[in-house]
Amino acid sequence: MTGASTLSLPPRLDHEGTRILQEALRGFRGKALRLDAGKTTFLGALGLQVLLAAAQQWRSEGHHFAITPCSPAFADDLLRLGAELSDLNEDQL
Repeated sequence: MTGASTLSLPPRLDHEGTRILQEALRGFRGKALRLDAGKTTFLGALGLQVLLAAAQQWRSEGHHFAITPCSPAFADDLLRLGAELSDLNEDQL
């Protein structure tokens, strides 16, 4: 995803981390975005909901959206919550 902006996710996507993420995402609307979850150690249900909504929003506006890299804890929490990284990332990435 050449030319995409990068946003590092908070270490914990709990209630407070998700609020921070929502605010940060507003500044990246209208451009390709790569989220770095390499240092994220906790993903809660609210955080996942925000990420899924953001992925859908970016794609509906015709912009690339991907999460890479992701920590093992982030990947485990995705599975625990019934989701997969492919639910967030585009197939061609």
